[in-house]
Amino acid sequence: MLISAVPVLQSLNIDETVQFYEKQLGFTKLHQEDGFAILYRDAVYINFTGCEDKYLPENTACRIRVTDGESLWQEFKPKGVTHPNAPLETTEYGTKEFGVIDVSGNLITFFELVNP
Repeated sequence: MLISAVPVLQSLNIDETVQFYEKQLGFTKLHQEDGFAILYRDAVYINFTGCEDKYLPENTACRIRVTDGESLWQEFKPKGVTHPNAPLETTEYGTKEFGVIDVSGNLITFFELVNP
């Protein structure tokens, strides 16, 4: 039985990434060292590894399943971190979701199943 997955995303600057996820998205730093960090919020963990090629994070995405997308949207919207092209919407495939682009360019989509 599979239980969870932990994405490893690219970061152009580990310190800036940690600050963004802590201050803007409410994550907590579990560990940080040169070129690597682990952050978590609730039961979701994301690992970050440093890179110098902005193409990598700008072409990477991660989807995080949540239980109350509306509340999370309300939390993030005033901070100006939501993606202008990925607003909160209900999709034709049974999710309610929205996107955030982090400081390195990774797309994080938060989604809730509305028709499981």
